Amino acid sequence: MNELAFAPTQVVATLNADINTVSIGWNPPDPDAFEIVESFEGVVFPPETWTQTITNNGAPNMQGVRPTWCRFSVAEGVTPSDGDYQAGLAWVAEHQDEWLFTPSFTCPPDAYVKFDTHLNMGSEGGDHYYVKVSLDGGTSWQVLWDGATQPVGLNNYSTPIVIDLTQYAGVTIKLAWHADDGEDAFGMWYNWYIDDVYIGNFVRSEQLSTLTTLGSAISAKDSSKAVKITRGVDIAETNAKLALKANNGKHRGLVGYKVWRLRSGQEEAENNWVLLTDEMLTETGYEDTSWSTLAQGDYLWAIRAVYTSDVMSVPVFSNSLTKQNTNGTISGSVRSSVGNVAIAGATVTAGQFSATTTASGFYNLSLPAGTYTVTATHPNFTQVSHENIVVVFGENTSLNFIMTPTSNEDVVEITVTALNSNYPNPFNPETTISYDIKEPAKVRLDVFNLKGQLVKTLVNDEQSTGRYSVVFNATDDRGNKLSSGLYFYRLRAGDYIKTRKMMLME
Repeated sequence: MNELAFAPTQVVATLNADINTVSIGWNPPDPDAFEIVESFEGVVFPPETWTQTITNNGAPNMQGVRPTWCRFSVAEGVTPSDGDYQAGLAWVAEHQDEWLFTPSFTCPPDAYVKFDTHLNMGSEGGDHYYVKVSLDGGTSWQVLWDGATQPVGLNNYSTPIVIDLTQYAGVTIKLAWHADDGEDAFGMWYNWYIDDVYIGNFVRSEQLSTLTTLGSAISAKDSSKAVKITRGVDIAETNAKLALKANNGKHRGLVGYKVWRLRSGQEEAENNWVLLTDEMLTETGYEDTSWSTLAQGDYLWAIRAVYTSDVMSVPVFSNSLTKQNTNGTISGSVRSSVGNVAIAGATVTAGQFSATTTASGFYNLSLPAGTYTVTATHPNFTQVSHENIVVVFGENTSLNFIMTPTSNEDVVEITVTALNSNYPNPFNPETTISYDIKEPAKVRLDVFNLKGQLVKTLVNDEQSTGRYSVVFNATDDRGNKLSSGLYFYRLRAGDYIKTRKMMLME
């Protein structure tokens, strides 16, 4: 039983503007786009949608074969392998550089091109009998196969040429048969005929033994080409097309799609893929919201069409996207609207990222570049949010919060300027020093060693009325760790000067 499990096409992954989500879109299985079958039986040549480039427009030979690609019947006793006609060209002692092009098409997964040929293989005359592929509409070409490099001998339509196109799955390509007389530009050495061209991925059991990869291939993942993605295509519509394509009605119904994420280079290691869709998708699109949590590296996505009885198509891979460290930071302070008191233990949240304020009311968030709504919350204060906060890669965004107490119990009235005892004391590795400022003033808070030498300045700024605290982490101004022992901290605020002692323990 020959059943077709057609795969999706044109899988494209796009990083959204928020840099946190990847949109994956694809086109549904389309059997009409998967096969090109040509035996040159039509009157018109090149066939409809095919094209050619003619360099030698000379007259046909006695067999009716021209020195460029043309259509003819039996020639020199060579009978077409399929039908009554074949395509080809005759050698002449004049320059020949002749091309025959297929139309552009979306290459299906697991695809191949197969054709019959009449050719003396292994030419040593410097001429070439190429099959080529283009990923950019014909601007540039890569060699897939060359009859001149095959083992010497006549192939009189006896062995089909089969070239693997798997590397180009989901990519828009076109193929060409190119007769090139080489550097001497003095004509081909042999006649070249072709017939019964097939491009697709429908493999019947009797074909399996003949499918071998005879051509080189290049990766299509690096090909960036704008494609039209049709989202939300109805499965019933797709199933109707599949039924028309099926051989004698033997086909399975399309149930939906599954999506996997994988590292670039793991295309053949399916055990390492991450299934993103526990439930079957019925539309041709998916949002991967986990991008911001992924480690650095190159990622791509695989889509399979799922048919009845859990029959799945071959996977079709998207383009790859590179995850880089694109973090920036948001930092600042959270203070009360009454007395400008620092609020410890407040939670600052941006998207799925959060931080808790220190005893001095300070917070620092590291998060991917993007635009966020940033919110500060605390059980005793009214929530505050700032919208459209932009985080730039490698830069810090300063954002301070002023929160309003939810009851009068939170109101703190500052009656005097005072330096409070640090806590804890003794301490290791850090302690919090708090103080009150009654009137706005120039404030300086310094730490001295037992010799009276300044080791660190903690505060040197104009400050308004309020209660403040700062964390001393037992390092000097150069970041060096201090040795254990007795230290002094002194507060200057206007005319107020106060010094206290603290003990750093080992």
